[in-house]
Amino acid sequence: FIALFDVTPTFLFCFCKHWIVIMQWVWENLSFKDTPFQVAHFEAPSEEREEVPEELTENLDRCEVELGACLWHETNATILRYLERPKWYGGSPGCFSGRRVLELGAGAGLCGIALALDGADSTVSDLEGLLPLLQLNVAHNGFCPSSGSACGQPGRSSNEGGSEDEQKSAGAVKGARGNKEKAKKGKRRCRKGGDDSDEDFPGNGDREAESPSATVAEPGEKKLSAKERRNAREAARKSKKEQNSGVGTSPAAQEDLANNDLAQPTAAEGEEPVATASGSCRAVAVDWLQEAKSPTLPAKHFDLIIVCDCLYENKASWASLRAVIDYSLSASAKVLLASAAQRRPFLRAFIQECKDAGLLQRLNSEEEPHDRSESPEIALLTRA
Repeated sequence: FIALFDVTPTFLFCFCKHWIVIMQWVWENLSFKDTPFQVAHFEAPSEEREEVPEELTENLDRCEVELGACLWHETNATILRYLERPKWYGGSPGCFSGRRVLELGAGAGLCGIALALDGADSTVSDLEGLLPLLQLNVAHNGFCPSSGSACGQPGRSSNEGGSEDEQKSAGAVKGARGNKEKAKKGKRRCRKGGDDSDEDFPGNGDREAESPSATVAEPGEKKLSAKERRNAREAARKSKKEQNSGVGTSPAAQEDLANNDLAQPTAAEGEEPVATASGSCRAVAVDWLQEAKSPTLPAKHFDLIIVCDCLYENKASWASLRAVIDYSLSASAKVLLASAAQRRPFLRAFIQECKDAGLLQRLNSEEEPHDRSESPEIALLTRA
């Protein structure tokens, strides 16, 4: 190039520098059945997206080289709309309660997290290199990455055991995601009388109860260390748990608490009931090649397996993916595949391989839900 156009290396550097786009970790604001949530992903800077705080990206360096760290926006939006359809157990809020969901090649974990917020017991999985990103997003939306329990719900808390990455993901995110961020991220579904509390997020109530001094130092005050902030959050959660359980209150006060209409939210007149489901979500590392040889996932366990934008030129791994699906899919379960328009031929080729192997058969037509050639394609399958 330099010899052909007779340009200096300095000019070439300046020319390239002008066109180089620096990627960064940003929050993507999403919604599923009117419940807002966020996932971090790797993308070019934009005024529309807020940058993920630096303290939360310390463990994400190895994720930056993984294709799954980026979101395929149109495909993700399409699959979320498809999962909101009435055909899925009625389509009402909380209809996924108790459903066991596995997302393979989850990347940022968008689908599994969305269904967990609707009550599903989700497992989001991808390669080991993407596990820190999955753990961050699972914790950011109120779940403990290892146990899968909603933070503040029964189960191991994010600071009790687990790997160092898990503790950082589930602990640091609580301090960084403050009320200011929540206030400007769309409208929240309210429990009663327009109350915009965080009750629609499993476990988020504990984060809202944290003392501001646990995360932000007042001018002139000494800034708390990470350990001190964690201790303050734990104390706040313990205090709130004792209050909710009636510890230290009289029998009459406990009865009043049990009868309080806020404990059993009701819908306003003329509105649909608000779902009170509390799902779970856990992040695990699953390499299809290794999983096919030595399974770690539970056998015949999942009611729904989701594979979103994971089928492209990686045909060498398709046989292993089929083996993982066959092993972990329950008898009457469904498989949901999604692919961007440019990768549609790969999706259809994989479906044909599943059909030829006698594993899966397609339930919806190739034209459903969108027949436009430039739109992502969704395929719903069941055991053959």
